[in-house]
Parts: sequence; structure tokens; C-alpha cells
Amino acid sequence: MSIVKLRAIFNEIEEKVVIAKLSHQDSDGCLYRGQPKWYDKVSSTLYRKHEFAIEYNQRKIEDIESEVLEEAKKYTDETDEFEIFAALQHFGGRTNLVDFTTDYCIAAFFACDSYYDEDGWVVILPKTEVIREQMTRPTTPRNRVEAQKSVFVRPINTGYIPLESYDSVRISRGLKSSMLDYLSEYHGISTTTIYNDLQGFITNERLREKAEEEFIAGICESINGLSAVIEGSSVEEKQKALEKSEGHFTYALSVKIFPQIYTKRGDVRHLKGETKLAIEDYNKAIEQDPFDAEAYYKRGDAHYNKDDLSLAIADYGMAVNLKHDYAFAYASRGDVYCDMDEFDFAIRDYDKAIELEPNNAFYYSKRGSAHSADGEFDLAIADYSKAIELEPHKVFYYKLRALEYHQENKFDLAIADYSEVIKLDPDDIEAYLSRASLYGTIDEQDLAIKDYDKVITLKPNDAAGYFAKGCVHRVKGEYNFAINAYDKAIELEPDNFFYYCSRADVYFAKDEFERAIKDFTKIITDLLDDARVYYLRGEVYFAKREFDLAIKDFSEVITREPKHAFAYYRRGESYAQKGEFNFALIDSSEAIALGLEDAEVYWIRGTAYLDLGNLDLATEDFDKARNLDSNHFLSTFCLGYIYHHRSEYDRAIIYFSTAIELNPDMALFYYYRGSTYYEENKYDCAIKDFDKAIELDPGYVDAFRLRDMAYQAKNEGTVEENS
Repeated sequence: MSIVKLRAIFNEIEEKVVIAKLSHQDSDGCLYRGQPKWYDKVSSTLYRKHEFAIEYNQRKIEDIESEVLEEAKKYTDETDEFEIFAALQHFGGRTNLVDFTTDYCIAAFFACDSYYDEDGWVVILPKTEVIREQMTRPTTPRNRVEAQKSVFVRPINTGYIPLESYDSVRISRGLKSSMLDYLSEYHGISTTTIYNDLQGFITNERLREKAEEEFIAGICESINGLSAVIEGSSVEEKQKALEKSEGHFTYALSVKIFPQIYTKRGDVRHLKGETKLAIEDYNKAIEQDPFDAEAYYKRGDAHYNKDDLSLAIADYGMAVNLKHDYAFAYASRGDVYCDMDEFDFAIRDYDKAIELEPNNAFYYSKRGSAHSADGEFDLAIADYSKAIELEPHKVFYYKLRALEYHQENKFDLAIADYSEVIKLDPDDIEAYLSRASLYGTIDEQDLAIKDYDKVITLKPNDAAGYFAKGCVHRVKGEYNFAINAYDKAIELEPDNFFYYCSRADVYFAKDEFERAIKDFTKIITDLLDDARVYYLRGEVYFAKREFDLAIKDFSEVITREPKHAFAYYRRGESYAQKGEFNFALIDSSEAIALGLEDAEVYWIRGTAYLDLGNLDLATEDFDKARNLDSNHFLSTFCLGYIYHHRSEYDRAIIYFSTAIELNPDMALFYYYRGSTYYEENKYDCAIKDFDKAIELDPGYVDAFRLRDMAYQAKNEGTVEENS
């Protein structure tokens, strides 16, 4: 990606060169100058020294230049003014010469060679007639002038080049180090080639000393970058520190190549998320020193980060081969094996790490996690316990063991570990949440609520705490408290559809159907247009006996999810409630065809067959419903009804009696058994059932009528016997 960006910079330079030639008819090509940061003016060092006096007309640049020249003549036999100025410029003196080059790649080098936390700039100056008059080169150029393809521009009357005379291209600070690498690798431009004479040697000696300083500075800035991550500083602060660090390491490499500098720069690039560039640096470190175990280890980390697991394992393997006591490399290879579900290999590596560092709690926790993933929960608990023994004040290990206890359904022990975490860190929200969840599991709802209250105290603007508390109140049947908690959660996170869903569920439980419908409609309209929400709203409409609206919602579910068996079942039930048994039959059959083996759906289809007069198929479905649920009293009753209809009264009475045993509070069941007794002339039994039906439903007119008929028939029978 960086190569693409670098080439884009060169393309931009070339485009602006073309534009400059077209814009300036008297132009004879362009000169280039690299500036490591933005300056308001492209100016000479002499101008910058005396800028204030010159701008306020206290001094003239030509007068200052003359003074410098006269003083310099005391120290040389050279008589040519320009040659004197060129020599001064070469040795770092202040002159009215502005360095340019005929090679924009060299300009790019100077734009990137310092000020790593600033953007660099390549200045493009068309060689117009005016500029050509100000241009010159030494008659006896030094090596460095040749290497830099230097040209001097002498802005005689101003000390600077007017802004309208040139264009520029920016090189962002983040690309500076990549640009220096690119120029060195593809163009042979580096500190060594640019400063290639005795003066350059002296400069390089100083730069070597500077390289050591830059290396240390790079390490310090990388530490600042890590601190920014740990302390939760902004991404911008982290990136700025890391870019500075990368720049320092790049500068150090530009004068002296050490493998460890590549490794450290690779670390910084890895932290920046530039994994590919990091691997390139580790490759260079390994090329410089093939026996550097740390470079292999770091490259292994980079491969691991890219999910190149086999390459990571190979590099960690090289690291431990080169350094047999490299415990962390063994542990890291164990991590990769865990990701590959190769737990035996992972545990073997963790064993080795523990053998090398038997008091390292972290390695025990890693091995514990491998045992856990492998289903060896007791071994996992033993390792976590050892980690706790070694570092009893580290909450992380208690949490790991608590999760394991939870997995083993040892809820009291898990709660004890979370309690220990809270003792060590009373503000650990995660521990309160986990302990509250466990309290809910063991039906200690009040303790769960107490923990959720603590979470809310610690983080009053976090909706999750209110939501969890609302769920506990829902379980306890404390619907108003649940709604209050959900209200607060929604206030804090008004776009969380699940909170609305949960509140709607409580309204549904309270039979506040309109409010439930309002919440589901809010979700569908504003938050989540999803089949699941239509299904839930359809259930509310069904409970409200608004069957047309229920059918509409269940139909929407089926349109979106044509294999949603429950939607077919519930739509079929809605049709049955409306007496549209043909549609009920179609939908319930489709639900069954989709694999819904549920007593209710067979009962619905059975009632459809019954209404349509197909008693045999109805009987089959009611039998199937009873096989699926032996306590299904409605199917039992319907079988009694069919046998009553067929005049098989003894069998009918058996099913009616079973239905009554399953649900003794249904007046209908007593009425039909009573009517069956009536048909068998068992009037006392019939009267007794009609009495019970009337007791359960005092407005049951048919029960009164048949009871009167039973009394009349009984009395008539008594008269006949007496006569």
C-alpha cells in the first residue's frame, strides 16, 4: 500500500512539472528542493537569519551579503565571489544561496530526512528566464555537490523566491520513513551517497553519534505509544508517538544499519497496524543476523496477527531452536496451536514454558485455558489455582477459574471467586455482572438485583446494568419494577431494539397489549425491520383476539422466511379462531410438513378436519397430539366428542373423564360427559355433571336445559316403575 502511495507522490510531481512547463513558456525544465517541513518562504539561510531587519527595511540583503563576503575573503585566496559563497554554503555558513537539485528524487530525500513528526514538501521551481539569471553552479564542484546534483539560486534583491514562482507536493509524515527506504532500495539515495566527501565523512561521524541518540529516542517514543494504548489515550496521540518513533529508527538506519534497529522499527510498525511493513523489517533484521532469536519471535507475532498460523509456528520454532530457554516463544507457539485446536501440542509447549519459568503464573493460566478448551476442566481449575497461588492479587486468574466453575455448574465456587475479585477490586463492573448472573441461576434474585444496583452506581450511564436488573424483576414477576428499569435502559440507549423487545414482553405479560404493540411497532418502524419482530407482534394481536392483524403479521413473517413453521402454525390457529378452517388446515399441514412436531399444531389441524367433517383424519391428529403430550386435555376432549358423535358412548365417557382429570375446571367437559350419560339414560350421573357445569359457568344455558330434561326423564321413569 505504501509503494502505491509513494508512486502517487512521484506521479503528482511529474504532473506538476508538465503543468509548470505549459504555464511558463520561457521555462527550460524545473529545479527541485526538498524541505522537511513547511516554511512560509523558500529562502536563503542569510535571509532567515536577518528576516526581521530586512522585512522592516532596517537592512538590505545585498548589504548583509557584502559584509559576509568581505569577512570571508580574509580566510581564502579565492577571488571569485560565487565560489566563495559556494564554499561557505558547503561548510554550513550562512549565504544568500538557496540549494536546489535537478533530481526530484534527491529533493524527496531531503524532504523526508528530518522532522519526522512534520509533513515534508518537494518544491518545484520552473527554470524561467528570471530564475536562470539567478542560477549558478561552482566551476570546481565538490563530490557532494555532484552527488546531490546541486544548483544554487541566488535571489539577489530579496533573499527568497516569491510564492507565485513555484509549486509544491506534500509528503505526509507517515510516509517519510517509507520514502527513505524506497529511495535507498530503488534509487541508491541514502545518507551515505548524499554526503560522500570528507566533509560528509565528518558529518557521518556526527550522524553515527546522532543515530545512537535517534535509536534511544525511537525506543522512548515507542514506549510513549504503548503507554497511550494502555492509558486509553486517543488514537491520534498513539499514532503521533509511533510515527515519531518510526522516524527516529528510520533516521538511525539511514546512517548505520543494525539488525536491532530493524527489529525495533518492525515493532513500531506492528503497533501501527502495518503488519506487512513490520514483517519486511523483521526480514531485514534476520538477513543481517540469521541467529537473532528475537527477530524470529517478533516476525512470528506478526504472522500470527495476520492469521498466517503455519508461518507463525515456523518462526516461533526457529526462535526456540536458537534460544532453548526462550519461554515466551514456547508459550506463544502454544497460543497458535490452541487457535488450531491442536491442544496436545499447545499443552506440550506450555509445559516447556513452565519448566523454564516455574513461577510464571501467566503460563499456568495459558495451559489452563488449553485444558479447558480440550474439555479437561479439572486440570484447567488446577492450573488457574496455581496461577492464583503465585499471584493471589491478580483478578484475571480468579475470573478464569470462576468461568471454569460455572462451566462445571459449581455455582457457589464461581460466586466465591467473583466475590474475591470484588474484594480485590471493588469497582470491577464485570465481576458484579457475572456474579449477578450466577445469583440469578441459583434463584437468588434479590442478591442479583443488589449486584446490578452496584453496577448502576459505578456506571450510571450504562444501559446494560438497568437492562439486566429489569430482566431479574421480570423473572420475579415484578413487572412494574422491570418496566422502570427497561425505561431507563431505553432512555440511555434509545436505538437498542432488544430493550424495546424486553419491555414489550413485560407489557404482554401484564395484558397491556396496546403498549406491547406500540413497542414492537417502534422497533419495526425505526430500529429493526425483521421477521422476528413481526412474529412477536402477531402473538400480541392473537392474544388481543385481533386475528386479522395477527394473520397479517404472520403472513409477513412467512413472506420473509418461507420455512418458518411456527408462523404457519400460528396463522393457522388464527384462521381457526375465525372459523376459516380450510385455511387453518392448509397452514397447520404446512407447519407439520416443515417438521413442527407439536401437540398444538396437530390439535389445530384436527379441529379443522373435525369442522370439515373428516372425522377419521381428525381422530388421527388428536391421537398424535396425545402421543406428543399425554396431558393435552383439548385433544382428549375432542376424541370424546368424536366418539360421542359416533354414538360410541362408553369410549366417549372414557375420554371426557380423562379430559376432566387433566383439567377439572372446564364446564364444557362436564356438559358433554353429562350429555353422553343422558344418551345412555344414566340420569343421575348426567344431572351431577350438569350441576358441575353450571357451578363452573352459571350462565351455561344448554346445561340448564339438558339438566331439566334429565330430571324430567328421570321422573317419568320413576312414574312408569310405580305404575
